[in-house]
Amino acid sequence: MRASVKKFPGQHTKRGVRLKSLVQNRLAALSLKSPDTTKLVGICRDEKRPDEERCEATELLGLLAILDQLHARTYPYVVRALLENLRGDRARLVWCAAVSLGYLESPSSVRPILKLARESLNIETRRAAIHALGWLSDPRAVPLLVRVLENRKEPPKLRSEAAEALATCGCKSKRAIAALAQALRDQSTQVRFFSAFALGQCAALGGVAGEQAVSGLRQLLKDNSAHPGFGTVANEAASSLRAIRAARRGGHTRRQSQ
Repeated sequence: MRASVKKFPGQHTKRGVRLKSLVQNRLAALSLKSPDTTKLVGICRDEKRPDEERCEATELLGLLAILDQLHARTYPYVVRALLENLRGDRARLVWCAAVSLGYLESPSSVRPILKLARESLNIETRRAAIHALGWLSDPRAVPLLVRVLENRKEPPKLRSEAAEALATCGCKSKRAIAALAQALRDQSTQVRFFSAFALGQCAALGGVAGEQAVSGLRQLLKDNSAHPGFGTVANEAASSLRAIRAARRGGHTRRQSQ
């Protein structure tokens, strides 16, 4: 599940130090002394290189973006290279590109990623594109994500990815909140789990979960079906209800202080 990732320009936070360590490790793996954007993009595009090296370079570009070490003028160049990999047929490269595109947070990448999520014939490419949209947190993705979530002909792993992406893209959208609330009753454990997760995240990000969502989450408190590697639906529903209560208390406190 997504954690909040912000830029760390020159900060010595634990996370900032850890990210810088990851950068140094990946540079060493590629036998580079310093992060050269041109060289990294070249490695990303070099089909003669092993996928592992191309992924290292792709991930490095994303890490540099988080650390605010990519110059603004290089963004279009980097985005084009990452989109090329996202459109490719190498599964690992596709996912590395999706994650790094999310880290770059470039608005210019939203439309081509939306197109891939909508039109690609490869389910994993669509799923990776939806994952990237979740990181980009752009409300333009909401209509597509809602359609995927609501379409029961789509694979559960794709629908649950759409639900998770709505946690950031759709936190202020009534349509998204309603779709997530409806999905709490879905037959798929995976879809129920990530819809519950998304509603809690929406509340934490300032969205408003209505009574339909709260009622649906309460009904899941006895749902002990588990999503492997994450936990039970009941535990996720309880966590989201706590987030919603905390958000409401915070809103009440702010109104009283005004």
